[in-house]
Order: sequence, then C-alpha cells, then structure tokens
Amino acid sequence: MEILKLNNLQLAGKIISERVLLGVHSSKKYGMGTEFEQYRHYLPGDDLKRIDWKLYARSGKHLVKESLTESHMHVRFVIDMTASMNYEEEVSRLTYAKTLVASLSYLAYRQNDPQSLFFLKNGKVEQAVAEGRGSFQKILYTLESAKAEGGWPQARASFPLYAGKELVVFVSDLLQMDSEWTALLKNMASPKRQILVIQLLGEKEKSLDLKGFFRFDDLEGSDYYELDADSVKKGYKEAIGKYLEELKNDLLMPHVHLIQASLQDDPATVISQGLKLIRR
Repeated sequence: MEILKLNNLQLAGKIISERVLLGVHSSKKYGMGTEFEQYRHYLPGDDLKRIDWKLYARSGKHLVKESLTESHMHVRFVIDMTASMNYEEEVSRLTYAKTLVASLSYLAYRQNDPQSLFFLKNGKVEQAVAEGRGSFQKILYTLESAKAEGGWPQARASFPLYAGKELVVFVSDLLQMDSEWTALLKNMASPKRQILVIQLLGEKEKSLDLKGFFRFDDLEGSDYYELDADSVKKGYKEAIGKYLEELKNDLLMPHVHLIQASLQDDPATVISQGLKLIRR
C-alpha cells in the first residue's frame, strides 16, 4: 500500500496499470479497449516489434502479444467529489479513488480508447475533462489538484449518453442519506452503457473497531456525535451490513457491475476484479 503514499499520481497510476497488465496475460478478455488472446514468452523467430518492452522493463521477461482485436469504447470516469471522500484510514478515500482512475486511464490510453472525466459535486455532474486529443494527460493533471467538498442532495442529475460503445467507471463511497446515489446510477443505466461501480470503504467504517469515547463528525455537514464506540458497535455493524446487502440488491441491473472494495485492498487487485466483470 506504500504506492498510495507516493504523492505522485502519474507514477502510481503507471506502476499499478503495468502490474494489472502482468496479471492478465492469460486472460481471454481484459476489459478495456483491445482484446488480448494472451501474452506468451518470446520464441526465436518472433518479430521483435511484438515484444512489450514496457512490461519487460518491469518484469525482466520478454512477453509477446498475440491476436489483438480492436474494440474501442469511450471510457468515462466519474468520481464522487463530496466531502465524505476525504475520510482517511492510512490513506484518504479521495487519494485511493484518484489512483484507481489514474491507473485505469493509463490502460485506456494504451488501448487508444477515448476517455473523459466527470466530477459529482453539489447535485451536479460536472465534466472536468472532455474527450479529445491529450485527454489522458489532462485527466492526470486535473486529478492532481481536485478537491472533495460539499454534499450530494437528493436530485435527478442527468448524465450524457454517448452514441457508441461506452464504459462508465463510477467511484464513490455510496454513503447516502436516502437513495440519492442509487437513484443516480439507475438514471445512468442504459443498454448502450456498461457501468463499473467501485464502492470504497475503510475497514473501520464497516466494523467500528474502536474502543472508548469518540467524536464522530459529519464530513458533509456540521453535525457531530460523541459516543461510546463499544455501546453502539453491535447495532452499527448490523445496520451497515444490512445497507451493503441492500445496495448490492438495488444495483442488480443489466450492464451494472458492483465492486465493494476496502481502502486496505491492493488497487491492482481491485482493478483486475473490475476488468473481469466487464463484458463486451
């Protein structure tokens, strides 16, 4: 997890994306853009141009790409930029989200997939980076300085539909007062669009593994509560367990894929899980 503390989003994204590539060499489909039949070891007589030299630099192995089939899709990254994304457990939720998107953006860039970036703020879907030339570098630059603030009111925000094949990567804690996040995702769902939803929570958020009295601040408001963690732990764990299960059921929709990840999870593993869920 030290990679999340590099304070260099471009480097972290590059390293993680290359780790993902190394892990999918035997996969039939890898999920974004190009479909790989497989990677295999270099054999005498193979065209040297087919060696993936970037992977060689990371692994020391001469790996050759086989059977490429172009299958470009527009990749849209959507990040929850409300204040609760500032929550920290060793690393902030926002930093983890940015790192995931930077890594996936690298993968899309390698496949020549068009990509764009959207932020969810104060009930609005804001386009931070449009599709076009240089969008990959613009996404990395924009992520570096992006700040999470405010809340997400119960609102029917609209999300533009792309004419071609489309993948939306939606990253959020999905913590909601009512059903504001699930309502947005249901509004975004379309037969032309696949949605990969990555929910990020810390282990302490799920278990309330604390002892003694604590002050709990509402990151998206001014309220706070002073509680004995031991006295509310059982009820809290039951409530959040019920919520997470209900969320899974609510998002059982065609073309919608949910990953409930922890801030303690390896980002490369989370990305690999997501790519396996995506179907062309």
